[in-house]
Formats: sequence, structure tokens, C-alpha cells
Amino acid sequence: MRNVHIPIEALKKYMQLLSKGDQTLKERREILETQLHVIESQLTELQKARQKLEYKIELYDKQLLEQKLQPKNK
Repeated sequence: MRNVHIPIEALKKYMQLLSKGDQTLKERREILETQLHVIESQLTELQKARQKLEYKIELYDKQLLEQKLQPKNK
């Protein structure tokens, strides 16, 4: 379960529920669903950050190309 990045406290709660058997299936599912929402939110934020970085890199690439194309003054 640690491979799915569940916080320690949620993991402890999950393990406690697991030890109680099938009567805790709904609660365990809710823990997993909550973590899925957290990860989806993080992915959205990471995608936004990625887009900003790609935009900035594109600006740098344009500036570098312009520098390269400008005649050199000696």
C-alpha cells in the first residue's frame, strides 16, 4: 500500500480496518477513494506547473534562436 502514496495515518487506519474483516470494506474503500482524489488534484497541479515550464522553455528557445540569427558585431 505504501506504493500508492497513502499518508501514514491513513495507512494505519486502513490496516486497523483491514484487521477487522469484511465489515469494514466500505470504510477501506473510502480511504482509497479519498487518496485517489488527492492524487488527481496533485496531478492537475503538476500538469499546470509543467505547462508553465514548457512555456518558459519555449520563450528561452525563441530568444536563443534570435541571438543565434543576429549578426555578430566585431
